[in-house]
Amino acid sequence: MTNPVISAVICTYNRADRLILALDGLKAQTLPREKYEVVVIDNASTDNTKAICTDYQQQLPHLVYHYEPDQGLSTARNTGLKVSTGMYIAYLDDDAIPCANWLEDIVAAFATVRPQPAVIGGPIYPIWEQAPPVWMHYYVQGYFPVLDHGNKADWFPDDEYPYGANMVYRRDVLLKHNGFSEDLGRDGKSLLSDEERLLNQTIKEDGGQFYYVPKD
Repeated sequence: MTNPVISAVICTYNRADRLILALDGLKAQTLPREKYEVVVIDNASTDNTKAICTDYQQQLPHLVYHYEPDQGLSTARNTGLKVSTGMYIAYLDDDAIPCANWLEDIVAAFATVRPQPAVIGGPIYPIWEQAPPVWMHYYVQGYFPVLDHGNKADWFPDDEYPYGANMVYRRDVLLKHNGFSEDLGRDGKSLLSDEERLLNQTIKEDGGQFYYVPKD
């Protein structure tokens, strides 16, 4: 595949049973197949992640599988940046299910919104196995994470940023700031986080802006 516009990057570790749901969602995208690629970064999984990806390559010929033995979410995301070839890098969690127009709407926003956003994010809705607890207030949703700024496209509120389950960066912005700090981020032994926030704050201080694209 040559010159896709956008790369959907999934970093995964031993979650092949959930990964298939994300891949099914990417298989159903409304954006023409030649305009996007799917990159799966297998971060030292010991389950059947590779076999799943091999099977899906029959349905998603633009799916790239890459094994990253150095475990760590930031490392895996940075590897995804290196392996992918799109102008835009759309990070999707391995247990997230994208809506069918996810990539198409993102590409359209990058092409039309001015000034051009450095980063685009969108809503993240949970799939509750039972009714959510009564104490699930807006201010704690981000810890799960849940994100919903309504059905109007607009700039993110000050000091708020997209979450890792649905965040899309321009490639040039990621390269300029050297991607995600590998001193932070979960690595299987540590739950140390905030690598996303550090990168986003750095981008903002450099003048980059963050745009919210709702689900239709």
